[in-house]
Amino acid sequence: SNFDVADSTINDAWTVQQAPTVSIDSVRVSPAVASSGQSGLVASVYVRNTSGTYIADAGIDSVRLKMKLGAVDGTDQFTVLRKNVPALPANLSSGSVLRFDFDLDVNSNAQSGLYIADARVVYHDANSNVSSVQDGAQSVDSLTVQAQAQLAVNSITFIPDTLSQGQTHGRIYTVIQNSGGAPLTVNSSALSFTPVIDMQEIYLSPATPFTLAGGTTDTMIYAVTANSSYTGIVNADITVSGVDANDGSALSASNATSAQLLIQTPASPSVVQTTPNSSPGEQNEQFRVTVANSGQATIVLDRAKTTLTIVGTSYHIHLDPMSPDIIRATPDSTTLVFRDTLLTGLASGEYQLTLNLNGSTNKAAYQQDLDAGAFAYGQGLVVITTIGIEGNDHVIQGQTGQIVNMVVSNTSIALPIDSASTYPVFKDHANGTQRFMQNLTRLDTLTILPVGSSTLR
Repeated sequence: SNFDVADSTINDAWTVQQAPTVSIDSVRVSPAVASSGQSGLVASVYVRNTSGTYIADAGIDSVRLKMKLGAVDGTDQFTVLRKNVPALPANLSSGSVLRFDFDLDVNSNAQSGLYIADARVVYHDANSNVSSVQDGAQSVDSLTVQAQAQLAVNSITFIPDTLSQGQTHGRIYTVIQNSGGAPLTVNSSALSFTPVIDMQEIYLSPATPFTLAGGTTDTMIYAVTANSSYTGIVNADITVSGVDANDGSALSASNATSAQLLIQTPASPSVVQTTPNSSPGEQNEQFRVTVANSGQATIVLDRAKTTLTIVGTSYHIHLDPMSPDIIRATPDSTTLVFRDTLLTGLASGEYQLTLNLNGSTNKAAYQQDLDAGAFAYGQGLVVITTIGIEGNDHVIQGQTGQIVNMVVSNTSIALPIDSASTYPVFKDHANGTQRFMQNLTRLDTLTILPVGSSTLR
């Protein structure tokens, strides 16, 4: 027979859940800018399961980081390694979020450009084991890859390329370039000189550290002082150090061709001769002043400011337009010609002449006043106008054969010369003490001082 048994104390239940819907909330990459070859970047993928009361758990089977360059998959431009935590497969309950981190290294030959960081997740329904794929994040990130910074020294130059000993206006200009894409940080630089001499170099600008963007140049400037004891050519070289601003890798560069500077002894002008050295007065005179320069440096005169002054008068006579305006080093001498000038209204007597040199030497301002001798104005005067030394004015003790010229102007009448009382006087430059030279001998044969200008030797 058949029996139907009903027992109200026995019951069972089934929970029916919706299949999980997994989404990729976001992908994040740090840092946002990197250089080719840079390692140690971190990418994170945030994966979420839909919230709800009856939502099945999801099993995360794989998480893949994708790097897109435009419309092209550029993941192969990187080395990507997912971290081990959380391990896969990973359970993702309803409403929960898991973060998956990746180590990201940029390949050394990676193409430069703006990459979009995205992700792809494969998961399954924990109940039915049915697999699904979520391709693409709701919020993606970007990574700019730049070619690694490349530091180069394009040139190093002295301005000016010639200095006198002790001059302080010298500059060294170094043009540096970043031929890479990533910015670089310039931290320091160091100069060296050949031969090894003290140039008192001082770094001026730009202040370090400073940033040099990819594909740009900048100029580093040093001030130098010409060594006070050296003459000749000195070579300058520089080493510049910095780092790639993205990955911190060290960079260094040096110049290929040295900068060259010529160091000279300073200009040292002296008046050799001034003509005329007398005038009867009330007539035009055109002065000529011959200048020797025993230094190596050249003087370039400012025509507007270089004058010959008759001391104690209002006469400040400018250079003639046809006069030379460059005083070169010996053995050359330079005769400066001043404007033809009417001399009038002066009292008869002896006047000192001063040569006022103004201009530049090795592109630095130069000013020097020189004694240009005496000038006799009017009738009845005898004046020693100049005394000069022939040849080198720097000699060793015991030197013989030095010749001293004494130029005398006579506007009186012919007069006898007292040979015993006519001689040059030598004084110590430092304290004025008279020094006596041995074997002073008159070389000229004059016994009468004629009217006009005469030279006693």
